[in-house]
Formats: sequence, structure tokens, C-alpha cells
Amino acid sequence: RIREEIAKERDNLPTGFFLRDRDRELELKIPSGALTIIAGRTSHRKTGTMLNLCKEVSDRIKDKGGKILFLSYEESSTNIQLKLFNLIANIERLDPTGELDNKEYIKAYYKGLIEGSKEFIEAEEEFYREYIDTGRIVVSYSNYKDKKLARAIDYLASRDSYSAVFIDYIQLVRSEDQSGKTRQEQLFNICEELREVSIRTKLPLVFGAQFNREVQQRIDI
Repeated sequence: RIREEIAKERDNLPTGFFLRDRDRELELKIPSGALTIIAGRTSHRKTGTMLNLCKEVSDRIKDKGGKILFLSYEESSTNIQLKLFNLIANIERLDPTGELDNKEYIKAYYKGLIEGSKEFIEAEEEFYREYIDTGRIVVSYSNYKDKKLARAIDYLASRDSYSAVFIDYIQLVRSEDQSGKTRQEQLFNICEELREVSIRTKLPLVFGAQFNREVQQRIDI
């Protein structure tokens, strides 16, 4: 039984980020069958960090064919996809005139207000060809409550070759059972529900989490 269980386990996901432990460098990996939380204060680039992780993990498991699902509870799938494109294109300044920042430049291009540069067009084609059209990274907006979200992840795990699910962010997931419970209790139950899904499907679930806005110092965390 133990051999059968271990044979079903998914590998921990390599991220390309390393931690120094004395004289060694250890690669930071996302554990399978468990919850990982990326936490920070508002506007401290939690979403950017998670998108970076999506890209790095996707590049490292490309040969295995695993898909990554990025669910946003905060922004539309279009906005997230454009952020991901800007990150993967890795062009410091898209607008050669310097008048528009990258976000403004991309939106102006899709509105038909400007023609994209050759570098931009090539980066766009590569982004869709390598990541989106192949389904390596699937970006979607979600408003599912906890139990429906759990059922959806169960379904995807049984039907397709997903390697990880990213959810941005956990405080925006609502509970189907809100009777007489504080928001803190609801969040605890939501995490427990999704932890069980992660163990059951052996999928890594990665959440963004936002610290209270009043947190100003490390001691307050």
C-alpha cells in the first residue's frame, strides 16, 4: 500500500529560486499535496511573485507537460494575462519614446492606438505560442465559494494533467457556510477544506494572502 501511495505522489515543483544554507544553496520547491502561502501587505507584489513562480515552474516542468492553473479572485483574466505577458517578455521599456509605461503601452496596442514594435510583436507571438495556446499556463477569473472551488479542483485533477493551482488571493474566497462564524473562523475552515483537496489530489495549492492593512511592523504580524 505504501509503495502504491508513494508511486502516485507528484514531485515537488522546482522554482529556480535558491536559499543559502551556510555553505550550500538549496532550491526552493513548492511541496505537492500541501498548501503554500505567499503573504505580504497590500501592494507588495504578491501577485507579481505568484506569476513569477508560475512562469519559473512552467519552464522547469515543460518537458513533463504539466499545466498550471492561475485563478484570480481580484482581477479579470485579461488583466492577469497581460501582467504575465509583461513579465515573460522581460523587456525593460516597451515604449521606445519613454512616454508610456509597459502597462499603458500594452493596453494602447490592444486598443489599436499604436503599432507594436518588432521586439514587442515577437515577444507577444512567443508568449501565446509557448504558454497560452499550449495551455501550459491557464489564467481564469473565479468567484467560486470554498466548496465549489474544492469540487472544481477535484474535477480538474481527475480530468487533466495539472501540476499546480495558484489562487490569488485567499481572503477573497467566500465560505458557503457563514452561519454565526467570524471571518477568521471562515478562513480557517476554507483553508482546511482546500488542504484536504490538496492531500486528496496530491496537487500543490499556492495561495496569495494579504496581511491586515494595520500591520506596519514585523512585531505586529
